Amino acid sequence: CASEDERSEDQSGVPYTHALEQAEINTQSALSRKDRRKQKRKEKRHTEK
Repeated sequence: CASEDERSEDQSGVPYTHALEQAEINTQSALSRKDRRKQKRKEKRHTEK
């Protein structure tokens, strides 16, 4: 599988791992955004009582 990754890297000129990292960062930021929204909702509920 490693040779396959190297081929794609040579063709595109962009490291394969970098694309993976970027996707991971995007998903992480999306998750943290969701978590923040959840946290806000919890805080609202807490203050209502």
